[in-house]
Amino acid sequence: LIKTQAEFAALKSQINPHFLYNTLDNIRTLGYIYNVPEIVQMSSAMANIFRYSIKGKEFVKVREEIECVQEYLSIIDIRFAGKFTYDIKISEELMEEKILKMVLQPIVENAIYHGLEQILGPGRLTISGELCGDVIKLVVTDNGKGFEKVQLEALHRQMESQDSVLTHKTSENRGIGICNIHQRIRLYFGEAYGLKVYSKPKEGTQVVI
Repeated sequence: LIKTQAEFAALKSQINPHFLYNTLDNIRTLGYIYNVPEIVQMSSAMANIFRYSIKGKEFVKVREEIECVQEYLSIIDIRFAGKFTYDIKISEELMEEKILKMVLQPIVENAIYHGLEQILGPGRLTISGELCGDVIKLVVTDNGKGFEKVQLEALHRQMESQDSVLTHKTSENRGIGICNIHQRIRLYFGEAYGLKVYSKPKEGTQVVI
């Protein structure tokens, strides 16, 4: 029932793709006309992310997830004028493995907006991955604001609440994407799998998938 509700919620959240594609194409065309390469790049990247997020298959190669994240980071790099640096450390072997679609980008987005954007100094984001036996382990680490102890405990409670993905919100909506991904992984693979979140205030956050 939870899986069906989650799928229904996902369907309700989709806007008309033709309208979005046409609008982004118009924005991209204006960027070309007025010679604003940033507009061309951002609209193209957004179109690619949206196309990827709604395509039918539920499982994709790690390489495809990374390409989606890179499109997103290209938008962020323009918006924040190079305030953040990022490093992706994933072996070619792991790039060909299959994972659930759209598990990385929402976590990276959380790291940017709720972690790195909140600090004054330069931000660093690292995405790494390895095969641990027959289990894929992906890690997203930032040196941002971090969670206060009370916030982190609240997030952990929500991650264990099966209805949190559909009905609850955390402080500043920080945990919506994390809870959603955690529950999706568990629905497919069981309670032994999912996300683990480690964080300290003013030191940053690490999310292990």
